[in-house]
Amino acid sequence: MKYDARAHHRRSIRLRDYDYSLPGAYYVTLCAFRKECVFGRVVDDQMQENECGEIVRAQWFESARIRRELELDTFTVMPNHLHGILWIVAPVGPSGARPATYGARPKPNAMRSPKLGRTPFGPTNPIPTMRPHSLASWASGFKSAVTSRIRKLWKKPHATVWQEDYFEHIIRDEAELLRIRDYILSNPARWKLDRENPEAGPDVEDEWPWNRDDA
Repeated sequence: MKYDARAHHRRSIRLRDYDYSLPGAYYVTLCAFRKECVFGRVVDDQMQENECGEIVRAQWFESARIRRELELDTFTVMPNHLHGILWIVAPVGPSGARPATYGARPKPNAMRSPKLGRTPFGPTNPIPTMRPHSLASWASGFKSAVTSRIRKLWKKPHATVWQEDYFEHIIRDEAELLRIRDYILSNPARWKLDRENPEAGPDVEDEWPWNRDDA
């Protein structure tokens, strides 16, 4: 199926006035520009990363080294996107320990001023203000680092690697965390039905397949 901006747009459920720098677990999806399969291919239900895919994988692990507010969870690199779970954790206290963060639910912060994003077919949900140590800050830095390395690999200094925005979902409880982990790990086996697959047929999965009863 040929890429179409309307058909392949993943509707964000980003919350207005929500502070995405507070502790909690977040599911994220970053998609390649125009959903082009630049990170590798799926063969026999297994993802085979190319050099670009290896760059994405390496930068995922690098995120935890350079950002002390992050802890990494399950992830997978797909032909044209990355799925992963990130934990934003509380700062280290005087005793050297972190406060318990699992189950923490960031609350709306009315003092924020979210910006409206746009797509080729109209406005999207608000894009989070770029706060330090936030999900938006990580996404921006991650995509910039990967883009820089891939441009050097391709020898194309102005190449576009990523779509402008990203998808995120706040993980609200342990049951959802387990379902999303399972979805991420099984993603290569579900590639033929993946909404991000430009060659998928009409029977693509729901936007949030981990919420199905059989997920």
